[in-house]
Amino acid sequence: MYKSRFGMDFEIFKNQGLGNVRTAIDDNNQIWFVAKDITDILEIQNTADALKNLDKDEIVKVKLPTNRGVQSMMLLNESGMYSLVLRSRKPQANEFKNWLTHDVIPSIREHGGYIYQQELLNDKEKAKLYDMIESLQQSVTKFKTRWHELNADKRELKNTQRTLKKEIKSLKDYADTKDKMYDDLFNDFEKVYAENKALKAEKYAKYEAMTSKNSNNPAYEPRKSEFEADYYMDNQGFLVKNDVKDNDKEDIDMSDRDGDYDLDI
Repeated sequence: MYKSRFGMDFEIFKNQGLGNVRTAIDDNNQIWFVAKDITDILEIQNTADALKNLDKDEIVKVKLPTNRGVQSMMLLNESGMYSLVLRSRKPQANEFKNWLTHDVIPSIREHGGYIYQQELLNDKEKAKLYDMIESLQQSVTKFKTRWHELNADKRELKNTQRTLKKEIKSLKDYADTKDKMYDDLFNDFEKVYAENKALKAEKYAKYEAMTSKNSNNPAYEPRKSEFEADYYMDNQGFLVKNDVKDNDKEDIDMSDRDGDYDLDI
């Protein structure tokens, strides 16, 4: 039996009417066909019996790793393929032969096909390959580590974002509360100011009435300070309590005390 070396990959040629044929090129650039594909297209029921009639150099048995483990596969070279086709009495045999000889084989020879078996690596090449594998593994480890770090940073940023949102909301609530407090304080001030102004006007009216009533009585001297405003504006623009005992009359701008007795506070 012919001995050769093959890899696990094959070039597949497809024919809509006939089916698929897997081919490979060995390390001697010889074309090989998967025997099972040939016998299926030729409708040969027993592949093993059909291969018994072929020469030993037309057949090669290979073991290839697959998803199901290592499996054996029978391959035919061109001579073995022609032997099976020419012995077949099926109507598609001639069409199949023409397809292989006119399309498949020329295509492989023209484009080189796939060489699936590589020469055995020497020690130096093996060492280089192992170094590459180790380097790739280290790169993968670094990538995973960095990926976890980035995820941790992402979580930290999200937590910071949530904290900032809460702080911003608290500041906004504080600003709204502060504005409302100022509005309430100003409204209360206006209310007190209006009440004080009305009270002063009432006192002044009483003062005018009493002055008019007793104007002919020289013995009457009203306590005018009782009807005056509680505060007045001095020459420097400051509010001063209206207390003649505690203030120097020379510092009082009497013109500010005539007319309307408004309270400016």
